[in-house]
Amino acid sequence: MGYHVDETAFKVYMGLFALVGTCALGCMAVYARGIYHRLIDHSNRFQKIDKNLAGINESLRKIAEGKLETGVKQDSG
Repeated sequence: MGYHVDETAFKVYMGLFALVGTCALGCMAVYARGIYHRLIDHSNRFQKIDKNLAGINESLRKIAEGKLETGVKQDSG
C-alpha cells in the first residue's frame, strides 16, 4: 500500500520550491552585500578619524616642542 505521486504535480511543486529557494538566496545575498558595504563605509569613516587624530597629535607634539607657531604669546614668568 504505497502512495501514488502525480508526476506533473511533483514537477510543479519542485519547480516552485526551486524558485522560492532561489529567491530566498538572492534576497540573502543582497542583504549581506548591504551589510558588507555598510561595514566598509564605517571602516572608511574610522580611518578618516584616525588620520585626523594623528594630525592633531602631531600638531600638539610640535606645539609642545616649540616648533609650531600658535600665535599665542607665552609669559616667561
